[in-house]
Amino acid sequence: MVSTAFAKVLQLFLLILAGFILKRSGLLNENDARKIITLNTYTFLPALIFYVIYTSDFKSDFILVPLVGLLLIFIMNLISFVVGYLSGIREKKHLMPFIVASSAGNTGYIGYPVSLALFGKQGLSLAVTFDIFATVFYALIFAALLISYGAGKTESFSELFKSVITFPPTIAAILAVLLRSVRIPLFFQDTLEFASQAAIPLTLVALGISLVQVVRIDYFKHLALSVTLKLIIAPLIAFLVVPWFLNGLPAKITILQSGMPALMLTYILSVRYQTDPEFASFIVFFSTLLSVITIPLLTLLIK
Repeated sequence: MVSTAFAKVLQLFLLILAGFILKRSGLLNENDARKIITLNTYTFLPALIFYVIYTSDFKSDFILVPLVGLLLIFIMNLISFVVGYLSGIREKKHLMPFIVASSAGNTGYIGYPVSLALFGKQGLSLAVTFDIFATVFYALIFAALLISYGAGKTESFSELFKSVITFPPTIAAILAVLLRSVRIPLFFQDTLEFASQAAIPLTLVALGISLVQVVRIDYFKHLALSVTLKLIIAPLIAFLVVPWFLNGLPAKITILQSGMPALMLTYILSVRYQTDPEFASFIVFFSTLLSVITIPLLTLLIK
């Protein structure tokens, strides 16, 4: 299981590296990355989410897993705020992205394939519910609220909630739950499965294209703190909290998802609100790089 996790995360990182090389060669740029993410958000990712939820056995764990996931994210929000503030990050435009990146993980594009490789389709189903109803919900409302606050451009809660409801992957998840009792033609299911295979590779390449090329030395201390919080402290907190609510495979998936590298949307939100996007891109890159080591170790612990 550990070797499988290492191989899977290494494969994901190589796709990120491919995107970075394409950017360095001049073949693609950050504008291309945004187009790829938009394409994925409106086509392949909804197909993946709909197919997985529609074809999975729906149990009470599908509700409990994201609820526990949100609890873990909010606990890490508090810890990250204290650590960031005490370490000297006092400006809101730096502190808010630090909190988000240290708390929420890439439970979709990295969490999906790792969960599928280690625990099969049932593991992927639980990973999808964690991602959509915990991570995405948090990212599009609370993370956006925090980062926009850091930029001095706080959006209304109603607008943020609307962004969640109209987010194509969220619509796909809701439709999949509502249509579970409806028999969808096999041809349409096969089409969705085929389209879903493009979702993860495309976004990993886009992440590689988005990375800046040089790490600023003044970022190193806070970068190291954020990566430590996300890859080490967050799963340790999960090991303490999760057994109170879950056991078996749902517990393993929840702990595994808590140890995913920093949420890519941190970078996207930082670009949108201009709260030091370079710092956010470094956290995403280095936490993803180091997760090649930490995810296999985490897999060994939850085994």
